[in-house]
Amino acid sequence: MSTMRVDTIEEKTSGNGVKIPGHVVQVVEGSSSTSNSTNSTSVVNSGLTATITPKFSTSKILATASIPHHCVEEPGTDVQAYLFFKRLISGGTDTELCAVVIGDHTGNAGRSDAWSSVQMQCLDSPGTTTSTTFRVQHRVGNSGWTSTCMNSNNRGSIVLLEIAQ
Repeated sequence: MSTMRVDTIEEKTSGNGVKIPGHVVQVVEGSSSTSNSTNSTSVVNSGLTATITPKFSTSKILATASIPHHCVEEPGTDVQAYLFFKRLISGGTDTELCAVVIGDHTGNAGRSDAWSSVQMQCLDSPGTTTSTTFRVQHRVGNSGWTSTCMNSNNRGSIVLLEIAQ
């Protein structure tokens, strides 16, 4: 058995970086504390985004989003909100990575609320070294309902880890 001990690992060619499969190459975080509400049944941006430029086209991106969320119908008996975690490669179209549905059914016709700390996580293979944006979008199931991301101006975040392959 051999043992290798080093104090520093340096790239051989300037600008190429050091690629060690399975290791984190870079970490990027995006956050927002600005509430974003919609009563649209069409998808809208929540304002929560993070952008990474992968160093290697073969890398995977571990993308995690944390969203303080509230949906409400008042007066009402039912409410549903849909949150989507999407990736947009510069100049391209959105790719949906994962989604979640949040809802409540009270049945009393007074008010229907759902408070959540939504956690979404996806392992993505964008296959590029160009600027790549990850974002959270949301909508409601009925125009009488309201979906709010970063509810009460609480902080939401997206963390991106580029993992070498």
